[in-house]
This record gives sequence, C-alpha cells and structure tokens, in this order.
Amino acid sequence: MSFAGKRFNHAQLLESVSRSFYLSIKFLPREMREPVSTGYLLARLTDTIADSGEIPLQSRTDALNRLAEHIETLNFDCNFAEFVPAVSHPGEQILLRSTSEVIERLASNTPENREAIRKVLGTIIEGQKWDLARFPNQNAKLSDEELLRYTWQVAGCVGEFWTEVGFLNLGSKFAAEEDRRLMLASGKKLGQGLQLINIIRDLHEDVPAGRHYLPDDDIRRWLSVCRDFLNDGKQYVRKVRHRKVKFATALPLYLAEATADRLEEAGEAEIRRKKIKVPRSTVWKMAIRAALFP
Repeated sequence: MSFAGKRFNHAQLLESVSRSFYLSIKFLPREMREPVSTGYLLARLTDTIADSGEIPLQSRTDALNRLAEHIETLNFDCNFAEFVPAVSHPGEQILLRSTSEVIERLASNTPENREAIRKVLGTIIEGQKWDLARFPNQNAKLSDEELLRYTWQVAGCVGEFWTEVGFLNLGSKFAAEEDRRLMLASGKKLGQGLQLINIIRDLHEDVPAGRHYLPDDDIRRWLSVCRDFLNDGKQYVRKVRHRKVKFATALPLYLAEATADRLEEAGEAEIRRKKIKVPRSTVWKMAIRAALFP
C-alpha cells in the first residue's frame, strides 16, 4: 500500500501499521472496534517514538511524556514530525504526523471508553519509559520479576483493556459478568504470552544491541512459560460469547503458538542469528482455526 502524498486515513493507516493484528480488529463488532483501533494507533505511536533509535534517549522520553499529557488533556495541537527522519516505515511516518487526528479519534469515543484507553496507554508508556531507562545503559539481564512486570506493562495490560472494553460495549454479549475477574487475569496472561513470543523472536536484534530481556540463556524455559500463558489465553477465549470477538481473540493466540512451534524447531542458534517468522499461508490456516474455535 502506498502512502505517497496521503493524509490521515484511519482505516488505511490501521491496516498499514498493525500487520496481522489488523485482521482481528477488522472483525471486531463495531462497538468494540472503535476503542480498540484508537487504542492500538496510540500504542503504536508510543512504540514508534520509543523505538526511534537515532533520536537521543532523553528526547524520546520527553516525547512520551508529552504524548501522555496530550492523551490526558485531549490536546489536539501536537505531532511528532521531528521523528519522521528516524523512521523508515511509511505508515509510521504518517502516524507521527497525524497525532492530532488520532487524539481527535480518542475524543470521539465515549467517556467510559476514553478512560479505558487512557488507563492502558498510561501503563504502556510507563513500561516503555522504564525500558528506555534500563537499556542499553545497563547491559545486565533482567530478573524474572522485571521481565514479567515489563510484559504486563506493554502487553498484559492490553488483555485487561480488551476485557474492560468488551464488557463496557457488549455487556453480557461479550461474556458472563461472573467471569469478569477470571478473564481480567487470564487476559493479562494472554497478553504476556504474546509479548514473550515477540521478545524471543527479536533476540537476534536485541542482544547485540545490549538489550537482554531474558533473565537467562534458557530459551526453551521461556518458551515453556509462554505456552503456559497462552494456555491461560485459551481459557479466556472459551469464556467469550460473541463469535466475532472470539475469532479476534483466538487469532493472535494461534499465531503465537505457531510462532513458538517454529522457534522450537529452529533452535537457539538460529533464533539468535535471524528473525523466525510464520509464512503467510500459516496466517490463513490460523484464521480458519480461530473461526472454528469451540
């Protein structure tokens, strides 16, 4: 998709920057799709800022603080065009220039959805700021506690957010009210499992850059932890009543499991040498599985 000469277009931009997760968002019922897509674009914006390695660390931290303030106050007068030269992805370049439009989308959400979006973005930004302060200045590996806290801050909280906006917008069509507490816990673990997969998959880039997220070199141990989290995620999906939401939740779970399979098959040496990805054909196979989730 070409973005040459184009301004902000919510649907096109979402498809460009969300890769396979766009399939999940696209199939959500309308009531959930708006807060989830707005939250995703804001989270992708914070991630783009945090990952702009050519920009000085303090400038990135200041930008995250500035964005957090704009999210809280609904201040539309902002963009991060100064980060554009440090970003190669065309969709991310448009996103950096379109912060005010994304904040306007946030303002158009209901007050309850806005508060849920603010809450999850606050947690994500705190995790990203901690990450910037921790790496690469300190080359030591994280502790188990640090890793699990970080995976909650940048992904586990998204599972909690997904649950909150599901109940907010769909009520009992989303899930039984008595399952809310269990789903908040299992949704958190599902998000942590998805993030652990990303961390293991990106070892080939992170370790040479001094970012040692895994507390030890036992990749198989952490793949096992990841699978335990994903199994909790299956319990979550089973409690979802709405078929479209069930599909949208099951798809990233199945893709994470397929990635874990490929990582195990590749072995530690290959994981540390290059990025292991599932082929596009697997994405469609997992989509069929997700549609048939019991």
